[in-house]
Amino acid sequence: MANKTGDHAPNGCSRSDCTLREAVIKANDHAGKDTILLKRATYTMELAPSGSNGADSGDLNITDPVAIKHTGAGRATIDANGLDRAFQLLTGDSDRYTKFTKVVIRGGSAAVGGGIMIGSGSCGLVKSVVTHNHAGGDGGGIFVFSGELTLTRTTVSGNTADGQAGGILTYGETVITGSTISGNEADSDLAGGGGGGIRAYGGPLKMRNDTVADNDAFGSGGGILSSGTASLNNVTVARNMADSNNSGGSNVGGGIYVVSGVFTIGNSLIALNSVGSTGSAPDCRGTFDSAGHNLVSHITIGCDGFVAAGDLSDPDPKIGQLANNGGSTKTIALLSGSPAIGAADPTTAETRDQRGHLRDSHPDIGAFER
Repeated sequence: MANKTGDHAPNGCSRSDCTLREAVIKANDHAGKDTILLKRATYTMELAPSGSNGADSGDLNITDPVAIKHTGAGRATIDANGLDRAFQLLTGDSDRYTKFTKVVIRGGSAAVGGGIMIGSGSCGLVKSVVTHNHAGGDGGGIFVFSGELTLTRTTVSGNTADGQAGGILTYGETVITGSTISGNEADSDLAGGGGGGIRAYGGPLKMRNDTVADNDAFGSGGGILSSGTASLNNVTVARNMADSNNSGGSNVGGGIYVVSGVFTIGNSLIALNSVGSTGSAPDCRGTFDSAGHNLVSHITIGCDGFVAAGDLSDPDPKIGQLANNGGSTKTIALLSGSPAIGAADPTTAETRDQRGHLRDSHPDIGAFER
């Protein structure tokens, strides 16, 4: 267990004195997967980067797979204190898996990947939160350069990037389930830039029972900007904004902007997204491969493909605000009379909704089952 919440110069890890940094160093030195247990407390990083690429200062570099978790009520918090990003994974092959469980990662600041940088290997976050991290370039919350990322019942919120992807930028395989990407901001308004919540290259990106809401991009794709392979089912994409600084130009796709690739979507709600004063395509722009039973509040010119069975367009989706509606992440409830109620495909809808509630025989569109 990391039983000390401070961050003194590492000098070994004992039963009575082991900081998180010392625990990571010890795990790196021990071949095979280790487990670091955390208290329900705040572990604050205090050692600024010294120029080395080890874990002895600055961010906590993980070179051998490890499980970092809190097992009691609530979550443990790891605060990078603005000194560097919190974690960098350099574990090699994608089958080398590092997992965070019930952990809050906050206060990171780096050129890319403000909270977590996945240089190689695989990273999973379960019932965790990545929040209030900043990147001077891309990937305010998480940057996946190589490897894989899995989010399960996890929140990525309130992160910022001076470049693309306020929440997550990924070049690798990314699987997001039962999670919320909200309130992130990407401040790049370069042509083709943006992705307030998620910027996905290559991929594949797979999302099931997720909410992408209230994200902003100075450029295009307020919620999601994709140029690879993506597959979404029972996802809610709502109240995101592209061209949020009203810079004008050709910024599009307040909800989702598909630049290229194959973007398959079914049983999903894309609603009440917007673009700044001179932009266009508030909810979506690009070519979509509809699996049917989607609800888009505004299908405009250039948002193509929503012509499958059960696809709907309704400017009043009757949805609530992002809120705690039960479960481990915030969701957007369907209000009485919503056209999304009972309009999903019972043969392809997820068995449970984002909160873990069973869907009935007439399931609802989006991540929330009323």
